[in-house]
Amino acid sequence: MRIQGAYAQAYQVLLDRRLKQGLYQDCPDLMAGVVLNLEGEAHLMRRKLMAPVFSAKQFRTLEAWLDAFIVQPGAEAMRAVGSGDLVAFAEEVSLVMALRLLGLSCDPQRYSQLLNLVRTFGEGATSAHSLEQKLALNDRVVNSLKVFDKEFLTPERTNRREGSMAPMDNLLTLLFRAEKEGVLTSDQLLRDAAFFLQASVFSTTNAVVNAFHESMKKQRLLVEDICSEPHLLRLQRWVHEALRLHPASSVMRRKRALGLDVTEPESDEVLEVSVLEANRDPLVFGSDAEGFDPSRRVSGQRPFVGLSFGAGHHSCPGRIMVAGSVLTEDRSGRGDQVGLITRVIAALARRGLHQNEAEPPTRKQNTTREIWASYPLIAKAQEQANV
Repeated sequence: MRIQGAYAQAYQVLLDRRLKQGLYQDCPDLMAGVVLNLEGEAHLMRRKLMAPVFSAKQFRTLEAWLDAFIVQPGAEAMRAVGSGDLVAFAEEVSLVMALRLLGLSCDPQRYSQLLNLVRTFGEGATSAHSLEQKLALNDRVVNSLKVFDKEFLTPERTNRREGSMAPMDNLLTLLFRAEKEGVLTSDQLLRDAAFFLQASVFSTTNAVVNAFHESMKKQRLLVEDICSEPHLLRLQRWVHEALRLHPASSVMRRKRALGLDVTEPESDEVLEVSVLEANRDPLVFGSDAEGFDPSRRVSGQRPFVGLSFGAGHHSCPGRIMVAGSVLTEDRSGRGDQVGLITRVIAALARRGLHQNEAEPPTRKQNTTREIWASYPLIAKAQEQANV
């Protein structure tokens, strides 16, 4: 059954713990046992295990570090040469963010190799939307997991055993400890690490490009003016409006879970929630909900981003990292925590980087999801020199 249009009904489905995930069971070599596919007590224990990594305080510190040492220098480097590619830039920024949260060491010279693996993990996680033959895709995922284990995870494990100090605020420290205590198997730890990387990089990269594209194509000069303000809370509203219109997953599926309600018979019925339509419900977002309006008001305590980060126990734990405080009309934001996406767009806009009209952006062709493959940028000075 498809849940269409109504935000309130979609929200209630996502909150219902009698239902379980129904979309991400493909590619079990990657997805079996990861937190996204756990339910009940097992899910609660895994989220509790990971909770120290997903604190607002840690995100705030990491956001400031990324902005100072990765985002600003990267944007300046593109301005200096006059061009760049937003997808590649967003991938690298997202990867550094993910590596810091995961606690995985990686020499920048090997980012390209690791990103190739992460892209494959992302395709495996979303294989329900893939146009590739499923067996071939699964084989690629399995091979990539082996390479990731050998080239990255095993060396990290060895370094830590040999006395390398690791803080307690990263995911691998928590996972290695759980493995030592017999809570996790080595295979499950490998899947968890790979899934975390793809979830962090895959979704964040596409969200950055969607937010940049939606904002800059509407009122580029206004965005550049907003970015000159002493704080970025107004720009964050532009980002949230773009995230509402372009959720990472346009649909979410739920099935009835065994044993959660003995008064109701087991059913094979799948509930398909259209996040895209729920996020455009005029009762919540106004009569012009189909359009892009960063100044729109939202009904009640609903977040400006709608259901783009999910709701309930399977909501995205990293939403504050990428989007900052997910604001409602009744809650103000924080100028020091506007989210990584806002930081990236501000850095690019302040340097006059925008879409290169001479080189149209492209999307990936091996999936039904709208995933950006490339997004060429050009700086004002370079554009003027080319005229």
